[in-house]
Amino acid sequence: MLNFVFSFTIFVIFSFYSMFASSKEVETKDCTYCLQYEKLIDWPIEKRPTIFVYEENINYPEDMFGMESKMKRAGEKVGYRFVKKKKSLGKRPGPMIMDMAYFEVLFNEMLNIPTTEVEKVEKLLKVRSAFRQSLNISFDASAEEAILKFYSLGKMMRSAKKKKQKVDKDLLVRKEALEQLKGKIAITKKAIKVSETAKKVEEAKAE
Repeated sequence: MLNFVFSFTIFVIFSFYSMFASSKEVETKDCTYCLQYEKLIDWPIEKRPTIFVYEENINYPEDMFGMESKMKRAGEKVGYRFVKKKKSLGKRPGPMIMDMAYFEVLFNEMLNIPTTEVEKVEKLLKVRSAFRQSLNISFDASAEEAILKFYSLGKMMRSAKKKKQKVDKDLLVRKEALEQLKGKIAITKKAIKVSETAKKVEEAKAE
């Protein structure tokens, strides 16, 4: 598991670095459809591959969203986890994988915005595909399926870590209690020994 987390963390950082790299560093556009269409509004839906078509009526995990905008919430989660907290990704693999589900949401929601740049969508697709490959999720899987798998796995890993932390804390408390008990026993034994010695001295005087 540790090897997986390390490799996965390096992969995530590399993927996002590539995605957010300055356009000044790239002389030619690293995309295919963006050479024909600038924005999604210019790209007829009937001419798009299925992966570039917005997926409607997704059944999200119950606790994934409240009443807020899914686009806004997903953007906040992705930005926080993979950009602001990118240096500490390996420390919290559970939440990291859960937020990959939000990345799926972000990608899908962007497909529903006519002014979204096709070049940006193609870059996001590369990251999404790499994320899926890292956890053996099919490239052709629906957004709903990928979201459920990412979110469920991440939540399970997060819960497992919390349980371990609770166990570690309980063991620490028990260890401290045991040390205190040992200290009290030692003091009691010493007091008994002193008492017995004093008693012998008194008996000797009486003789």
